[in-house]
Amino acid sequence: MNRIEKEEQQNWQQIKQQMLSQQRFWTDSLTSASKELQQFQAYLVNYKGEIDPHEMFANICLQEQQVAAGSITFHQLEKLQKQLINPYFTRVDFLFDGEVETEPIYIGRFSFSNEQNQLLIYDWRAPIASLFYDFDFGSANYEAPNGSVSGAITGKRQIKFKNGKLDYVLDTQTTIFDDILQKELSTQQSGRMSTIIGTIQKEQNQIIRSKNHRDLIVHGVAGSGKTSIALHRIAFLLYQERERLSSEQITIVSPNRVFGTYISEVLPELGEEPVNEWSIDLLMEQVTQQTAVISRLEEMEQAIAGKLPERVDYLALTNSFKELKDFLTEVEQCIFQTESLEIAGYEFSPTYLNRRFLAYHRQPIIVRLELIANDIIEDIKSKPFRPKRVPTKGQLNKKLMKLLAYRSSNALYDAFLIKQGIQPTKRFSFSDLFPLAYIHSFFDKKLVFKENKYVVIDEIQDYTYLQLQVIQELFPCQKLLVGDYSQQLTVANSMNLEQLQKVFSKADLVQLNKSYRSTYEIMTFAKRLIFDQQIEPVVRHGTTPEVLQVKYDEAVDTIQRKMFSLKACFKTIALITKNRQQAQKWYEELKNLFAVTLLLDNNQTLEKTGTYLCGVSTAKGLEFDAVMILDSQSENFSGQAGRQQLFVAATRAIHHLVLIERGAS
Repeated sequence: MNRIEKEEQQNWQQIKQQMLSQQRFWTDSLTSASKELQQFQAYLVNYKGEIDPHEMFANICLQEQQVAAGSITFHQLEKLQKQLINPYFTRVDFLFDGEVETEPIYIGRFSFSNEQNQLLIYDWRAPIASLFYDFDFGSANYEAPNGSVSGAITGKRQIKFKNGKLDYVLDTQTTIFDDILQKELSTQQSGRMSTIIGTIQKEQNQIIRSKNHRDLIVHGVAGSGKTSIALHRIAFLLYQERERLSSEQITIVSPNRVFGTYISEVLPELGEEPVNEWSIDLLMEQVTQQTAVISRLEEMEQAIAGKLPERVDYLALTNSFKELKDFLTEVEQCIFQTESLEIAGYEFSPTYLNRRFLAYHRQPIIVRLELIANDIIEDIKSKPFRPKRVPTKGQLNKKLMKLLAYRSSNALYDAFLIKQGIQPTKRFSFSDLFPLAYIHSFFDKKLVFKENKYVVIDEIQDYTYLQLQVIQELFPCQKLLVGDYSQQLTVANSMNLEQLQKVFSKADLVQLNKSYRSTYEIMTFAKRLIFDQQIEPVVRHGTTPEVLQVKYDEAVDTIQRKMFSLKACFKTIALITKNRQQAQKWYEELKNLFAVTLLLDNNQTLEKTGTYLCGVSTAKGLEFDAVMILDSQSENFSGQAGRQQLFVAATRAIHHLVLIERGAS
């Protein structure tokens, strides 16, 4: 152990003792509070009949306060337990302007203060932590609540703990990020996305800590950390804006449920409550109260195979949204086919009804009818000769509904498709849910997540123009849009980055070109598939990707032999096929030869170790220590779309990539 490691070991022992002291105090407090609560509950039960209502109410309020206090103590203990395992990841020596002594600043996942309320560890989201992320040695500053704080960085140390024990210390100037990044990127995957607080790069940190309240598009190459940045930004906002923002007011919209479970542990790891997380399929089914018989993933598979129904193909066109809006504008002019209504002995003319209908033009059609019904009832009640029986609002609504040319959102959608020369269907596909949602807002009630203050949309490149416009309607709050148009799996979607910026015209754009996930060899190989020269792979060397050309009848044996060597070296392995159908066929061939899990986008989870088999559309956004692409021959992955699919599959690999090309027997 060198001098620096000895110094850090001493510092850790001192901090650890203070943590253990607090742990004992909070444990004793929790035990004592638990006993008092049990005694109090027993008292309430035993003397229930003798306590007057006012005293009982006061006692119940006191009990709730005790439970709340106990919950806070319990969470503090949980946090402290995590800190005892991994307390901090860096030390920055900072000389504040006007001071003569340098102050060591330790930064970790959570802050920690001793019993004298002296801050010993700073939270990575605190303003002072930007000294670590944004500056090398020399002059530096950070924005504190009371203004800018300046000084000079005189030292930097990266500190790694394993199970509460000091593992290593790196004391250096400018290469600190490269050294630690190489170590972290060389580790094997755990099956779930992890925090990156110890390796956040400068360009990533600027996005995470941005104080701009405009929408933000993060367009980043494969492996640039887009999703990690989004999750860490959520944690940062929850920390910085805790007075106005809570986890219940944030939503993450993910591409599928497998991906949702993959990212599910990041925020709890960072000490935050989980936010609302929806797969886009489930979100749209909830919004429209309709079921998509053909899921998003199945639709994507149809697109990859070039077998999309005419209806879905049409909805992917940019002009489909304008045509839907134009259709609804026309419908609004003629949907209310008024005639004189006699109600409770009084006549209400078409002119009266039309005037009221137009007066509520900002409201959906059904809401307008409800408001007209209210007006009619009020008019009747104000008459000099009030009838004995005034009709109910429900009865009037039924009468008014009969005056509508279309009486449901579904009927309007059918009429829209017919106008475009397309056959309507009762078997909705995922893409049908978006025009249905838009029509629902026009006809039934406005669909808006009013309580939502921040939303993250991942894999934004896979959304059509119409779908993005509907998302704008659903979430009028601040948005973080994450994606990469080089990872589109099909060419059916006519969207591109320029058009995305037109939809979100007030959004700022940040481009991330540096890729951290895969080795230099894997990323260089992948770049050639799509002729993308913008990607800048981090120089972390590994083995050259293997392209194994085998005969059809030798493929299974080759895969089995290769899997034997991969399983000996790596924790997480993915076998990726072009689509789900191919994945299912390969699963039948391989399931009795080695342990493998077939991923088909249900509520499956990725374990810390395991071998998975899935289509490329399911693998999107995930990463594995090693990847084997099955049937990678050009006949299977053909054309521009095929190359993009192969690129997505290849860039799921962190350390090792194998391609199996089958030829004639």
